[in-house]
Amino acid sequence: MAQALLGDPALLILDEPTNGLDPRQIIEMRGHIRALAGERTVLVTSHILGEIERVADRVAILLGGRLLGVRTLGGGDADQRISLRVRGPQEAVRACLVRVPGAQGVTVEPLPGGELVTCLVDSEAGSIAERLAAAVVAAGFGLLDMAVVHVDLETLFLGLTSGHGEERG
Repeated sequence: MAQALLGDPALLILDEPTNGLDPRQIIEMRGHIRALAGERTVLVTSHILGEIERVADRVAILLGGRLLGVRTLGGGDADQRISLRVRGPQEAVRACLVRVPGAQGVTVEPLPGGELVTCLVDSEAGSIAERLAAAVVAAGFGLLDMAVVHVDLETLFLGLTSGHGEERG
C-alpha cells in the first residue's frame, strides 16, 4: 500500500486488502482505509461483506460482470426497510402501501388473530416512514407499530442477486 500512495493518487484501488492478515492487522488496515477515504476516493473490492460494511459508505454489487446496484450504507439516505404491524385486510393494506411514493418491495403477511398483518417495505431514497404511517391511517387501517429495520449488506446482496443463478464473475 505504501508504494501505491507514493504518487499521492486521487483514486486508490484496494483488492481484498485484509486478506491474510491477523485480527489486529485487520483492525489497523480498516483504520488506514477510513483515514485514506477522508483524503481521496478509495475503491475496495472484497468477497467479505462484513469488512465492506466496516469501511465503506457506498457499495456497488457486481455479479457476472454486471452492475446490479449501487447503494449507500448507513446514514440518512441509506436503503431502509420499514416494518409495520397493521389491522386491516391483507390485500387492501398491500394496495395502500405500494401506492406510497418511494415504496419498493412491499411484503404483507397475515398474522394469527383476525385481520392483523405484518408488512415489510423497502425504500431507496431515505426514510418514507412518515408517508407510510400517514397512508395507513388515511386509509382507515389501524397502525399498531412501526420500526426501521437495518438492512445489512448480506441481505442486500442476496436480494439483488436472487434469481441470477450461480453466475460467477
